[in-house]
Amino acid sequence: MDKEKCSLSEAKKLMKRWDKGNHKTNSDSIRYHVNKHGEGNTLKYLRKAYNFNKKGAHKMTRIDGSTLNVMGK
Repeated sequence: MDKEKCSLSEAKKLMKRWDKGNHKTNSDSIRYHVNKHGEGNTLKYLRKAYNFNKKGAHKMTRIDGSTLNVMGK
């Protein structure tokens, strides 16, 4: 469980920017990525992802309609 706290407005801001990708919901996508990359710290992972510089990234749409963010061109 995360030890840090955040306001409801910050939580909404962090989750609103998240895309569900090929998962059923945004929450499913967040859980998957936190478990894979976030070392179990959801809040820290979401803050890091929110502040990630996407300059130069572009979005690709898969045949199933889900999206894939790719760095570079």
